[in-house]
Amino acid sequence: MRTQGFSARLVEMFAGPLIWAAHFLFIYIFQALACARGFADIDLFGVGIVPLTVGVATVAAAVATIFMLLVAMRDLGAIGSAAERDAERFMNWMTAAGAGLSLVAVLWDGLPVLLLPPCQ
Repeated sequence: MRTQGFSARLVEMFAGPLIWAAHFLFIYIFQALACARGFADIDLFGVGIVPLTVGVATVAAAVATIFMLLVAMRDLGAIGSAAERDAERFMNWMTAAGAGLSLVAVLWDGLPVLLLPPCQ
């Protein structure tokens, strides 16, 4: 069983939603700035700057969320007393559930920006 402080464990439990929130804010603020400032038409490597940036951010957020999901699932077999084991399983289950839902949200946020024109 891992021994962590309350704050560290709380941040770990909410890592998935925090990753999703950071991804959501980044992609929509970047797209809004690109459209408002007129640099959405720039191409890098034959791809528009907005789809490229959103794609990279989506992949990075998905990898981080999958990592949190795997860490939580690995730690589901906690060892210790019955009360400690139940508490640890609950916290790992909450971490995995939050990371799984956040992964769906990250992919759901990144998909429309990659499929639709950026400034419409």
